[in-house]
Amino acid sequence: MAHQLAFEQCNFGMKGAPLFRWPGGKRALLKHLLPLINKNFKRYYEPFFGGGALFFAIQPKNAILSDTNSDLINCYTQVRDRPDEVIAYLGKLRNTEQDYYKIRDKVPADNAAKAARLIYLAA
Repeated sequence: MAHQLAFEQCNFGMKGAPLFRWPGGKRALLKHLLPLINKNFKRYYEPFFGGGALFFAIQPKNAILSDTNSDLINCYTQVRDRPDEVIAYLGKLRNTEQDYYKIRDKVPADNAAKAARLIYLAA
């Protein structure tokens, strides 16, 4: 089942790389894909969001982003809606081998903490 995240009338005001390097990502293909995209679309649909390289490269105002990984969609939702809380949770995570395994084995209940955990584990 695909999980979705909608962006409507967004103005990110930023250009940059996705949060993650994602297996099967389109980052390396951007130079080939971008010239093929018609810029006169009303809504961007991304069925395999992953790291979102194409989405972040074109910065659409209206988008429906989908992926089968619910943790990934939650992460982007939390970064969009609760960035300060995600940053606060990230600040509490220690970068040691022992802590890595503890964090990997425990799934927090709070969605912002889950997002921080995914960012930590993917880094």
